[in-house]
Amino acid sequence: MLGARIGPGTRLKSWPPLCRFILDRPSQTFVYVSDNSQPSGKTDFDSRRNEPTSEPVTGLGGRAYWQADLTTLHVLSGRTHFVVTFRGSEIPADAKGKATTLAKLALPRTGPTP
Repeated sequence: MLGARIGPGTRLKSWPPLCRFILDRPSQTFVYVSDNSQPSGKTDFDSRRNEPTSEPVTGLGGRAYWQADLTTLHVLSGRTHFVVTFRGSEIPADAKGKATTLAKLALPRTGPTP
């Protein structure tokens, strides 16, 4: 799916919980996945979705948006804020599509989020 074999993730000591997966070690390219089901997760989701670089994404969770400048997908599924972020010099060409696919695999199908 991401074009390379991905090993197990490393949980980073952070809040919200964050895992890092190495996509390409020589170029230090990673994908980060986090989720936050605390009330702060919805607050964080809402605070970023109205930024000028936020583009709505349909068919994911209750609501979702992509920030191309940050190569980051934000999804609100129920009360959980789920995030997929690519970092490094070898980010996949279709980062948005790949992040969307990862989110679909990770999240249950939900209806609209209040």
